[in-house]
Amino acid sequence: PPLAAKLIEVRTSRFRRSNLADVFAEISTLVALRGEPLAAQLYDYGNDGSSYWMVMHRYPTTLKLWAEDHADGRRPLSELLAAYALVIEGVSMLHRRHISHFDLKADNFLCIPHGSSMSSRPNGLALEGSDA
Repeated sequence: PPLAAKLIEVRTSRFRRSNLADVFAEISTLVALRGEPLAAQLYDYGNDGSSYWMVMHRYPTTLKLWAEDHADGRRPLSELLAAYALVIEGVSMLHRRHISHFDLKADNFLCIPHGSSMSSRPNGLALEGSDA
């Protein structure tokens, strides 16, 4: 699969709040969602002293960019509703697993286009999802 690396600088300044708890929460959530069809897939993670890193599946677009590319008004309503249903399905999956996502927005839904339709995943997470 195509891969993406996410690097997060380790905050060492005594004047800035440590980001370890945030990174730990993100990694813990992604580990808990491994294999979930509607979640971004994390393959590896670690720390090299100056950065935390995560190796994840690479998603070619976001829901925001997909929607902008399909804003010409020529898409069938059924296609747009199918994309919306995937988003709802992904958020429902998070709720069923008692996971709170505090930054849900179209930029944080990672997508894999399939022709003119797509599959999606709530990221900070991702939706790649079921068959759409």
